[in-house]
Amino acid sequence: MARAVVLGGGISGLSSAFYALQEGVPAKFAKVTLLEASERFGGWLHSNKYKDGTVFDYGPRSFRPQGNLNTIDLALKLGLRDDIIIAKKGDILDNRYIYSDMTLHELNIGVNKLFKVIPPMKKRLISYILQDIRAAKGKEDESVHSFVSRRYGTDAADFLANPMLRGIYAGDVKKLSIRSTLSILYEMEQRKGRTLTTKYPKSPSVHKALEDYVKDWSIWSLRAGCQQLSDALVEYLSRPDMPTELHQNTPCRKLTFKDGAAVVTTDEGETTADHVFSSIYSGDLAKILPDEHGELAEELRGIPAVSVIVVNLEYPVESPVKGFGHLLPSSEDGPVLGVVYNSCVFPEQDRHKANGKISRFTVMLGGEWYDDLLERLDGSLNPNGIARLAIDVISDQLNITEKPLKVDVIIQNDCIPQYLVGHGERLERIFKYIKDKKLPLSLVGSSYKGVSVNDCIYNSKLAAERLTGLPPYIAPDIPQKHFVR
Repeated sequence: MARAVVLGGGISGLSSAFYALQEGVPAKFAKVTLLEASERFGGWLHSNKYKDGTVFDYGPRSFRPQGNLNTIDLALKLGLRDDIIIAKKGDILDNRYIYSDMTLHELNIGVNKLFKVIPPMKKRLISYILQDIRAAKGKEDESVHSFVSRRYGTDAADFLANPMLRGIYAGDVKKLSIRSTLSILYEMEQRKGRTLTTKYPKSPSVHKALEDYVKDWSIWSLRAGCQQLSDALVEYLSRPDMPTELHQNTPCRKLTFKDGAAVVTTDEGETTADHVFSSIYSGDLAKILPDEHGELAEELRGIPAVSVIVVNLEYPVESPVKGFGHLLPSSEDGPVLGVVYNSCVFPEQDRHKANGKISRFTVMLGGEWYDDLLERLDGSLNPNGIARLAIDVISDQLNITEKPLKVDVIIQNDCIPQYLVGHGERLERIFKYIKDKKLPLSLVGSSYKGVSVNDCIYNSKLAAERLTGLPPYIAPDIPQKHFVR
């Protein structure tokens, strides 16, 4: 009777357990045990719904359907159709801003703007297109800043790529890998010699009917927040007819391999598994591997992660700016990454009978600039001090001076892995080691091939489907897209 153990009860671990038990998986398991170290399942999918109906998300707050339909397919399979909320294309979600020089600049880029300067950019839009056409092909991998500067110009790197990657990775574009973070641009350059095109390679979809179902969507979420997706997975896996065991407050203390099997050690004892899906942060996996696999552990430790402080606020006023939100280049205010205009995006998550007179915002702080944030807070992570900083951000950048009705602060430690230059080569070494040593181990989760929820769920599905009796191996060149957080 084949048995699998899943390490980590976040969205990647829960998805791995779900897909490992689906029909059509070649090595379908008779039993799956999931071990979560903390007191709750869901990982970074963490939502709070107040009695008055207000919903705050502490991690991801929306999903994109375009590019990968697997997440919406999963939500429908879990019976969440009636709880899906959407923002359609062409709505105010198209309004996105960069806050630079103490001013909000709308990123309205289109064909009709070709011969205009769009602040905070310094040149006419056509200039960047011409530079991309003339640019020579670059090296195997380089930083996002280097790539964008070479193909479009320094100000494009500083005022477009810089804030965008801070919004996705909370990271520094001068360190992040173009190949591993913006792989579509990297692949287009390698194949076509240019990157600006209207024809990008299509990503895998579930079926045509589902494509039609979401064709008008910009982004989507769930009425009770993104955690509703992980909650539905927990409910499904906890059914009496499911061959699963879900354990909270049960960290894996040691992971060893013997005679083609894996031995998982917890405080309660040892469990022998035919296969292990590890969805925990790579650095944490490195800590539980034995000395004999020190080479693998060293590679896993080489994937750093940054911490982000998320502050959710609710105000008794209508948002003065309509749109998805705004991001800041690091030159503007390093520790302040950006602000999401939640009520503009999903008014369904406002308090009951808000009637447009309520605005929810999320202020994102820290990331690669976490130490700078600590210095600004005088070395203290007191929630009151963090709240005051976030309130100042809303006041200064959106001109809202009213006192907030709610302020909710959460610190997310090591929440976003950083794909530094050379990350792709590191993955090749990691997965080659697993293949060569014939380890019954699949690596899933945000440490490897995408930090978005879409990436995590899709890679968990691929990992389950690849178990054909041969040692699992995830090809390092699978293209991935990254989506709204």
